[in-house]
Amino acid sequence: MSVPSNRSAHYLNLRDNYTNCTYVDGNLELTWLQEESLDLTFLQHIREVTGYVLISHVEIRRFVLPALQIIRGRTLFKYNTHGDEGFALIVILSKMHSLETPALRDILAGSCGMFNNYNLCHVKTINWEEIITGSGSKLFNVYNFTEPERDCQPCHKSCEGGCWGEGAENCQKFSKINCSSECNQGRCFGPKSSECCHSFCIGGCTGPKPSDCLACRNFSDNGVCKQKCPATQRYNPITHSWETNPEAKYEYGSSCVKTCPENFLREDDTCVRVICPPKKMAVDGECVICDGPCPKTCKGVEFVHAGNIESFRNCTVIEGSLAIIDHSFTGFQHIYPNFTFDFKNLFYFRNLEKIGGSQLTEYFSSLFIYKTSLQSLNLRSLKTINFGSATLLGNKQLCFADSINWTKIMKSLLHEALSVDNRPWEKCKASGFVCSSQCSLDGCWGLGPSECLSCAYFQLGKTCLKSCDPNLGACKNAKDGPYCVPSCPMGKFNDGGKCSPCHENCVDGCTGPQNNIGPSGCSSCDKAIIKSDGEVERCLEKTETCPDGYYNDWVKLQEQGPLRALIGAAICRKCHSRCKKCNGYGFHEMVCHECAKYKHGEVCEDECPQDYYAEEQSHTCSRCANECQDCTGPSANQCLSCRNVSTTLQFNCIASRSNRLSFQRLILLTFLISLWLFK
Repeated sequence: MSVPSNRSAHYLNLRDNYTNCTYVDGNLELTWLQEESLDLTFLQHIREVTGYVLISHVEIRRFVLPALQIIRGRTLFKYNTHGDEGFALIVILSKMHSLETPALRDILAGSCGMFNNYNLCHVKTINWEEIITGSGSKLFNVYNFTEPERDCQPCHKSCEGGCWGEGAENCQKFSKINCSSECNQGRCFGPKSSECCHSFCIGGCTGPKPSDCLACRNFSDNGVCKQKCPATQRYNPITHSWETNPEAKYEYGSSCVKTCPENFLREDDTCVRVICPPKKMAVDGECVICDGPCPKTCKGVEFVHAGNIESFRNCTVIEGSLAIIDHSFTGFQHIYPNFTFDFKNLFYFRNLEKIGGSQLTEYFSSLFIYKTSLQSLNLRSLKTINFGSATLLGNKQLCFADSINWTKIMKSLLHEALSVDNRPWEKCKASGFVCSSQCSLDGCWGLGPSECLSCAYFQLGKTCLKSCDPNLGACKNAKDGPYCVPSCPMGKFNDGGKCSPCHENCVDGCTGPQNNIGPSGCSSCDKAIIKSDGEVERCLEKTETCPDGYYNDWVKLQEQGPLRALIGAAICRKCHSRCKKCNGYGFHEMVCHECAKYKHGEVCEDECPQDYYAEEQSHTCSRCANECQDCTGPSANQCLSCRNVSTTLQFNCIASRSNRLSFQRLILLTFLISLWLFK
């Protein structure tokens, strides 16, 4: 929010950036626009902002964003006076008379802040509960000036509630506060229970279908709201294989697109910014998984030593006299007596497959090893030396080199291998430094059946074998139908090496056969029954209704708990324990349609309260007779305890205190008469 050095250039930059723009991927910051005559009509097409909207130090009287419908609040603005509070819409120290955003219907995350705006009208008339849907978010309206706020004109007479400015076009529109309680996510196009928006909608709708949404909670595919865009690959259950989906689209923000925009790359089913994520590289406009370390270019040096070896970590291309790629070695390898430090092998070059030979050293060599302490080469992956010879001289401990059939590796007819004055074969044999019996006559690079240049009999992976194990007919990873596959396709899970189908209610795959979310269950589902502790009890089909004892709800975008895998999906939550049927949580008749036990007035009860008895047929609580404190029925002779006093013989309760006194006098009189008679 710093002051621009050239405000004219600042305005022109905003105009160039947002002319004909409908979707802002990030934040919209409109600051330091302090000439009343500035034309802001270039903002008229903006419909959605994924981050926050900041308006600060603006002096244009009518600030109009006529098409802005949705602020997603994926990034929020922090204002220094309000600590950790995050704002999705914030207006600061501006002299505008009106902020006209009549199309604004939903702010998904973050609060709204109006701070010390001298002349701003109509903000207080807006019902912000209709717009702000983020959990814990609210409006902050602060005015700390001594001068009173400006007197504002009333809203147009046609407005149902508040307004954004003068005129009928600025009336606030509603799609939430007037909805039926049956609308589980709170948006509707009318007050009836049949006029709820689809759960994929945000901001409102014109009908019940996902194509009727004002905006989409997840993704929009040609005007139809969807939970996911059509995937690039689809599974063919007949051929047990993946095939290209001709209807595929890529996720870009909240839209499904056929091709990613310029300066974006394809990664799986999404569009990502130019820089690929870790462990991937850009190939033909797509981020693909690197085969080994991703390409990394480093400057070469004449010799590798302890002081510079760390600089080559993860390098695949070295510019200079030594060039290493994940599949080639384009220079030559120098190893001199003062550089050995008594190392025994070249195991750290075990993945080296090709030496290009673009530079040669002594004896026209591209591989030159001279007077080292090496005992074995261990270049197990080396298959090609394009140009130059392999020269191995004076390595007194080196075995195996003379066994190598270098003609299998060297491609140049102008060069031959030279191996002189290395350890004699007899001494190597006496020390046990000989090729495995599983190796062919082409030789080996070191000890063991995994160091063979080629195999004498059979090969499994990189290891030579005398014979094949009859149990090796199983697939290495998993078997899908008759085919071996690296992993089971979407919709199946690895069941002990066999791809078995997920439960039919699963979405986005599974890890087991169970009809829930979690280990051995679904990755996600279209609809689910939720237990009282928030865990998924079981998944449902999309069209299934919630069973008795549950009510419709949906998982909000801000969900961070165990239901995060179900964001945007419909769920069935358990009614209150006092309810048998409900459309929301609670035990008032507004949400509880049928009580589990008894209805007392407008609420459900587990037991009827004092002064009431249970009508078992109607499952209601009825008041006891006035004489009773507790009872089993409506009559005075059905009292369990009396409010005043009872008769002795039939346990009838006395209605009032005056009757109680008369009764006491009668007993006293009877007692006195008895004494007189027995004198």
